[in-house]
Amino acid sequence: MSTSCRDILPLYLPLRIEQGETKIIPLHVIDADELDVNITGYTFAAQIRRKPSSTTITATFAYSITVPADGLVQLSITAAQTAAITCGDTDTEPASLYYWDVFATSPGAKVTKLAYGEVVMVAQVTR
Repeated sequence: MSTSCRDILPLYLPLRIEQGETKIIPLHVIDADELDVNITGYTFAAQIRRKPSSTTITATFAYSITVPADGLVQLSITAAQTAAITCGDTDTEPASLYYWDVFATSPGAKVTKLAYGEVVMVAQVTR
């Protein structure tokens, strides 16, 4: 199941990521009329940072366009990447809070923020 993101208004999408897990986020890009956006030739950029203003990138998502004509794309982050993200012993500690967003760039160079939100990192117990 994918989360629908409009190409005119970014979607608030908080994430919860377990340290050491592979995280896949399926997205469905739609327009203002809720019709699929053909994302053929689009590129996507998504990052996690400690604070939105931070110059240090905590992690970068890879992307895969799964069905371009239907606006379907997947963002992913590896288990090794999530294991390397530090967090507190509980998910309510400030050390466990990060931020993320995702941008799409069309073949015509139009850049659109699709989604954003907090990332709560949950400490890994099994190693």
